[in-house]
Amino acid sequence: MTTSHSFYDELRENDPNNFSPIFGGYHIGRNLHRYDGDGMHGEQEGPIAMCYVPQFMRYTEMIGGKFIDNSELGYGASVAMILAINNCNNSNGVVVKEIKGINQSCKIRFTTEVF
Repeated sequence: MTTSHSFYDELRENDPNNFSPIFGGYHIGRNLHRYDGDGMHGEQEGPIAMCYVPQFMRYTEMIGGKFIDNSELGYGASVAMILAINNCNNSNGVVVKEIKGINQSCKIRFTTEVF
């Protein structure tokens, strides 16, 4: 099954009642949630873990009292993160051959948001 980069983000937004935290409190894994819904459309049986990875990018920088435009670097980093998440979620091994087939053996899917 191939999904767009936004599939899991939309699932997280549109079906929040089927997500439950894997770790409570202030554990490192607090961005991991178990999804128990039926919106996976062909995914493996059973629940999957969703890992939310927010992106905080600096598009400008203050140097010597002046704002410097870093948007090229910010946009490039955002695109690289979205591509990496998309390739991992879809087991696309074109760039990193070791992830080919990973979505069959690993039930972790990634979502992101750019700030």
